Amino acid sequence: MTYRLRAGLVVAISLGLVHYAPHVRGDDSSARPSGATFKLFGNAALTKDPENPTNVVLRIVNDGGTPAGAFRDLSHVRIWQLDHQLSFKRAFVAPHSCGGGSPRIILLIDANGDGKFEQFPNGPDFAAAGHVRPPYAGCESSAPTPSAGASPSTLLWREEDLTDEQIRWEVLPSNAVTPPIGPIGGAGAVNWDALEAAISAAFPDHQVLQGIFLEDFNPSPGTAYYDLITIFDLTLGSEGQASPEKATAANK
Repeated sequence: MTYRLRAGLVVAISLGLVHYAPHVRGDDSSARPSGATFKLFGNAALTKDPENPTNVVLRIVNDGGTPAGAFRDLSHVRIWQLDHQLSFKRAFVAPHSCGGGSPRIILLIDANGDGKFEQFPNGPDFAAAGHVRPPYAGCESSAPTPSAGASPSTLLWREEDLTDEQIRWEVLPSNAVTPPIGPIGGAGAVNWDALEAAISAAFPDHQVLQGIFLEDFNPSPGTAYYDLITIFDLTLGSEGQASPEKATAANK
């Protein structure tokens, strides 16, 4: 799984599906943490909840490997400033489910604070990947019941808080920190507090350049709906985000 996660990140960056905006720190003691609006990539699209047309959700149709999702560029954000601000709701349409590392949130960590993302051998930077609850596969799935009025809701919505106490995190490559963190599912994987402590201690000048919500490799392709995707101080699906019509037009 770790190979697939690393390969998926490399492919996404090389294809230009995800980007980061460099922010040179310099003397930034008074710099205010901030972030750009969400941008969608792949076939991710804002649409109406199939069971509640007043609710805006993100739909991804997974073909088994093509990257799709949403990302935010961040500026002057330290990892501890993401406490309680990395989360999403999910609802898989059967037979689609979580698996193979999808879905997850990836953080691009600028370890030395120079505003660039350069991994070994060009630099010390790395990614951290946060996953759905253990065992990271076999999430609940069902079929929606379309309705414009009162009727049972059959989509199984579940919330994932990636900063809770569960073991959800790995570092890519795992040896970017000492001791290594990861791979997910192994003894080296950690919870959010342990990840935060390790990065803060080893890289006091670090900053988080980007947060990426991602679906890519998955052994059970299909459709998933996501809601209230939060990365730092903005939530995708809440007031202020693009309407489904504008989002669709922008991603054609």
